[in-house]
Amino acid sequence: MTCPPDAIRAIRAASNAAIAARDADLVVACMLFDATVSVARGPILHGREASRVAFAEQFADRAFLGYVREPTDIVVDAGTRATERGRWTGRWRHGATEQVMRGTYVAEWRHTELGWFIQSEISHLRINTAQPRNVAIANRINNRATLHSPLHRARQRPVNRIRERLLFFRSVLRMTAGIRATHPQPIHEIPDR
Repeated sequence: MTCPPDAIRAIRAASNAAIAARDADLVVACMLFDATVSVARGPILHGREASRVAFAEQFADRAFLGYVREPTDIVVDAGTRATERGRWTGRWRHGATEQVMRGTYVAEWRHTELGWFIQSEISHLRINTAQPRNVAIANRINNRATLHSPLHRARQRPVNRIRERLLFFRSVLRMTAGIRATHPQPIHEIPDR
């Protein structure tokens, strides 16, 4: 008999293979009928059927390339319950580029006479500000094209006029301050009456 962490890792590997094969029925086969799944930045799915429908809709999307969940820690509690923590990586096609999202997850497993099944799973999205190289290059090209477009220059004209006026007034203030510093005003005495 395999130990519970190894069994859970094997089930997770089969689930990842089912995602790669786009088989929604096989993906949810490791879930209890009343399983609850909280999708990262998405809805809370109640029941295995809700998860199956969500996977089927996602698999129908041609932009979806798949995702993988990798367990990092599995803790078994009293032989009938286990907590799995791990990382997930999802990939979507976005035009000519590939968008990658990453996060963490926690899954609660329950052991029945049929084996280990997911009771609940919560996914969290990790915010990553780094852009893939091809996306960063595309953004630079788009920004450069935008900066040199006639529409962008027309929008900038009022801003440039205001900027020019502020610079002019600043230079006038500096000049007057310099004149005052080099030529102090004489103090006029008020005659006594």
